[in-house]
Amino acid sequence: MSGRFEQRHDRHAHRRCNSRTAPFQRVGPAFKPWPALHDGSIPVPLRSIIYEHAGTWPETDIYVGCSGNFTIERVLHSRFGNARPVHGNDITVYSCALGWFLGGEELPYTLRPEYEDSLGWLAPYMEDRADRLATLMLGTRFLQYVGKEGAYYRRMLDATQDQWPRMHEKTATKLRTLETRLGSFYAGDVRTYRREEVPDEAPVVMFPPFCAADCQAQFASIDAAFDWPEPDFSELTEDGREEIITQVQDRSRWVLGLHIERPELRDRLAGVVQTANRGLPIYVHAAAGPRRIVRPRQPVEPIPMQRIAVGEDLGDKMTLHVLTGGQFAGIRSQFMSKSIKPGSPLLACGVAGDGKLIGPFAFLPPKFDRRSPT
Repeated sequence: MSGRFEQRHDRHAHRRCNSRTAPFQRVGPAFKPWPALHDGSIPVPLRSIIYEHAGTWPETDIYVGCSGNFTIERVLHSRFGNARPVHGNDITVYSCALGWFLGGEELPYTLRPEYEDSLGWLAPYMEDRADRLATLMLGTRFLQYVGKEGAYYRRMLDATQDQWPRMHEKTATKLRTLETRLGSFYAGDVRTYRREEVPDEAPVVMFPPFCAADCQAQFASIDAAFDWPEPDFSELTEDGREEIITQVQDRSRWVLGLHIERPELRDRLAGVVQTANRGLPIYVHAAAGPRRIVRPRQPVEPIPMQRIAVGEDLGDKMTLHVLTGGQFAGIRSQFMSKSIKPGSPLLACGVAGDGKLIGPFAFLPPKFDRRSPT
């Protein structure tokens, strides 16, 4: 490759936090991520808002609805340790496994008979609670390939099995050292949980996904391979969404996050969090407390190269030029479709013809199962 551009880019300077009431700072200690993650996590500025609000609540148990990846529970643990019991709730096969584990309960997951031939080798890795959860968490990375024909799927499964002992031991070891614990976990409909399990004056934190079908589909491969006591719940209709929003507000301490703006909750708006230029904002509502605004700041840099004109010939010599993050962000913001999700590329390059820039391309950081071009 030729023509490496000057690199003056702080890859960590990707966010600016502003507030109408006071300077907003990240509060609370950082905590290590799960050994494997899914889309149930919430962004860092949102964790700071929860941490800040929880510090003003009375010293009672705290209840979380729609726990997802249990990020909220870990934020609360980082603030209170085990002095304040925190209770969780969810319905998906993955989140229930996490919830039962953090609640000190058994994980009633067994391999379905029809998967014994293809996945029987997992049996030694299902002996205790930590082993079983590690298997389920790592299963999110490869179970979608089971039962599919083709050289690619066979190669992915073979590679997984070869690396499995090392990956499993590493994941199980992390799980055994976790300090976060739940006071209890309720597997079931969040509306039933709120009506039957949550005391009337207990603080409630809830960031409902409003996409139960999507969340379940995300872990369909685990659901297909393992038998487990699936909880009862009702499909989330528009009336159900309204019921959730109403239920949360019937107490003196609560925090509710929504992906849509609700004019009738304007007086309860405690924060707006948007961490990427094309990312969806999260509207945080609360019974009381400080108000915060988090907006993205994307550093951009110019590309010191003439750009090809409309209708101009591409030229005879094509070259690739490594771009900095700021250079890629600048040209992306100018020309790429707004519908393309933002991301931090592992490698970004500019394509030039006879020294004139034609356009960029980039690769996302590699994951366990694929490399994705942007």
